[in-house]
Amino acid sequence: MKKFLLAFLFLSLSALIFTPRSHALTFPGDFQIDSIQGSSLYWSNFIANPGNPNQGSFNGCGDGVGIFMRSANPNGYIYYQGGADNCTLNGATFFDFSTLPIGQYYIRVTAVDSNSVTSSWENYFYCNGTFCSGLAVNPVTATPSQTQANTPINISSSFTDLFASGSYFIDVDWGDGNVGGYNVTEPSGSGSVTSSHTYTTAGVYTVILRVYNNAYGGVHGQASTTVTVTANNPPTVNSITVSPNPVQVNTAITVSASFTDADVSDTHTATANWGDTTTSCTVTETNGSGSVSCPRSSGYSAANVYPVSVTVSDGSASGTSPVEYASVYNPTAQGLFSGAHKFTSPAGAYAQNTSLTGDVTFGLSYKYQGTIPVGDKQFTMNFKNANLLFNATTVSTLVISNSMATLTGSGTINGSGNYNFLVTGVNGGDIRIQITDPSNNNSVIYDTQPGAATTATPTTSVTGNIIVHN
Repeated sequence: MKKFLLAFLFLSLSALIFTPRSHALTFPGDFQIDSIQGSSLYWSNFIANPGNPNQGSFNGCGDGVGIFMRSANPNGYIYYQGGADNCTLNGATFFDFSTLPIGQYYIRVTAVDSNSVTSSWENYFYCNGTFCSGLAVNPVTATPSQTQANTPINISSSFTDLFASGSYFIDVDWGDGNVGGYNVTEPSGSGSVTSSHTYTTAGVYTVILRVYNNAYGGVHGQASTTVTVTANNPPTVNSITVSPNPVQVNTAITVSASFTDADVSDTHTATANWGDTTTSCTVTETNGSGSVSCPRSSGYSAANVYPVSVTVSDGSASGTSPVEYASVYNPTAQGLFSGAHKFTSPAGAYAQNTSLTGDVTFGLSYKYQGTIPVGDKQFTMNFKNANLLFNATTVSTLVISNSMATLTGSGTINGSGNYNFLVTGVNGGDIRIQITDPSNNNSVIYDTQPGAATTATPTTSVTGNIIVHN
């Protein structure tokens, strides 16, 4: 009886000492047989190879331990070891499970004492081609498997615990340094897994899903998938059209534009910045590119020159159009000078580079009461090729005669300095713009008609409209 108790105590202590929790192939209690047959103690315990978690051996074996492993389907033993005290498998100290084909397997460990009394333990385990476990984790599905940076991606899978049920920890390694996890309780020993992640950098990532049985710290199954993340290209928004322009207050106005996106699977939203508010737009697109229409049925409530732009977004990146100017005026019987949209800067107009040409956008809206000019906002002109943005800050004179208006005043270039300007326009016709530097003997900075008298009739045609009311 004392020998029996001592043997049982040795069995319990040995199980505590030799039961590992860190190797890949591990079951409740590991591969362990604790039995007393006749006068001898027979005990077997699985020990992992520290150099390869898919390899292991048995130690602590008694007389005549046999190890049998076979595939669940078809039948037939894959490994066999019998009648050995050192518990090696086919002469190898360690045997490798990583070479097993994908499938469910059956293992049986038997111990036979000197009196031919047999004790055994048997169960199933699962292999996915590179990894074996008592937890069967099904293949991981990534939706989508190819995505853009800063766009969420979802994974899903399911698992079955061949040996137990209860509490499980779901661990997801996203392959970019981010690891997340959560606990689930599955009384039936099987369940589903879902998780979401957003990659910020383009690349090819291996996502590893591990499911741990919380009752057995090292017991887990795993599966993986590959996700391809590409850089997200922002949409390109082309020049916008504001129509009508100039426009009366409280009159419907529409801004429209086209856009392109190299990411043909993207869908887009758009907003219009009207200079005093923003509104959403209607997007029509095919394969990631299309057009935008932004109506404003009530129009502007106040006369002014408003900067207008359109922004198109794919949900992660956005692009904004060049600024256009909406010239809004109050109808009056006399004293009105308004104009907007753009013209082509003629060669020679820009004094610093007389060969430079390109589009110039502009906007103005002025009227006078009696002899006093009144402007809700100063004249604006933008010659992007020359990096020249002029904004009028004061108005000196507004002279209207025979359907031609001349406006003078001062303003800034790119937000600084003090420069004089002259704008002359013909009703329904052409325009002339001149900017000079009073601190440098009124040297010419910009003039669409260099050398012409200030009273000369404008000759630069406008895409848009000029309105002059005497």
